[in-house]
Amino acid sequence: MFYFCTGRRSARTPLIESTHEQHSTMKTFHDLYQHMHWADASMWKAITGTPAAGDDTRIRELAYHIHLVQHAFLHLWRKTPFDVPKPDSFSSLNDIMEWARSWHLDVLPFLAALDPAELQRRVMVPWVRHVEAQIGNPPEQTTLEDTMLQVPMHSAHHRGQMMTRLRELGGDPPLVDMIMWVWLGRPKAAW
Repeated sequence: MFYFCTGRRSARTPLIESTHEQHSTMKTFHDLYQHMHWADASMWKAITGTPAAGDDTRIRELAYHIHLVQHAFLHLWRKTPFDVPKPDSFSSLNDIMEWARSWHLDVLPFLAALDPAELQRRVMVPWVRHVEAQIGNPPEQTTLEDTMLQVPMHSAHHRGQMMTRLRELGGDPPLVDMIMWVWLGRPKAAW
């Protein structure tokens, strides 16, 4: 956020974000989420193309975790209830993949409709007690923007773990770096 003022800044000068900065932030989010959609779809193609992955516990746990977090945050942003599905409610990896695809189809319209001014809205995550126990003190204030950045970062971290496991299972994980997506011309996701 920037102070707009003429001359000396006072305590009464409002904090507002420039229109250019808002546009830039929203473009960055659009790119991050389009890339994540493409990267997740590419990852799933590699998983479904690796027979040993279908019965692998680690692949299943990571896939469930990545997409659980994605769904949880979207419900948090929309302020809608979220009934957390149990891992065993998915009979196969394909069921988890369909759940993942449904999230991507829901989050992109959310982003398109989002008012950039909302990014600074404070967000209280329902799992704050778990965070507090892990870090030893109450977490600092979190904004919608913070959590919207967390989702692609979290997904990329665990997607990397899945790609490593896929290689161990004899699969051929694709290169899904953001820069690769840019170099390829920002392709659409292909499930």
